Amino acid sequence: MTMQLRTETLPANGVLVLDAANTIYLVSASATVNLTLQQHGANESFPGIPAGTIIKRVRNWTANSQITGAQGTQVIFFYGIESHRDDSTEFNIATVTGSIPTSYPSASINQPTDHADVAVAGGATDSTITSNANRKYVLIGSLSTNNPATTNLRVRGHGNAIGGIELQPGTFISIPTDGALDVFNGDANAQTYWWQEQT
Repeated sequence: MTMQLRTETLPANGVLVLDAANTIYLVSASATVNLTLQQHGANESFPGIPAGTIIKRVRNWTANSQITGAQGTQVIFFYGIESHRDDSTEFNIATVTGSIPTSYPSASINQPTDHADVAVAGGATDSTITSNANRKYVLIGSLSTNNPATTNLRVRGHGNAIGGIELQPGTFISIPTDGALDVFNGDANAQTYWWQEQT
């Protein structure tokens, strides 16, 4: 037997007898249910077992194991036999009360705005990328044809004289900012970068 998704409704006596298996994952139950696993003469009980519970055992439990609850309760669960190295019980439970705010990209989102490539002389700092209150992010890339002798381009906050994000030839970065950025070329050779912004 392999794992199977089962949807069962508890009968009039409220007892669903299960086949022998070693794995159960309770997806959902329309009311509170209890699980009793019989394994080699011992019972393992899970009263009020919550949805999201996964029970894995190395050895199979017997065919007398059962899910109990109120008549008509619908139970959805994965059930079967898998290979396990250890016994485990996991409670993967999340409860959400109220609503969760979500946002989706607007159908009218603008296309990125392309700008002219910018050549930066050796040892120079370029300040072409000015602030833009409407900008969501900016893409900056080092042309693949750049051939620095020792140092790649660096992107950094406007006026910052140290560090920065290194751009090797042929690579780019997306930065979520509406602020101004500088591109520094610490190499002796001139290097060129391209840029786009999304508003």
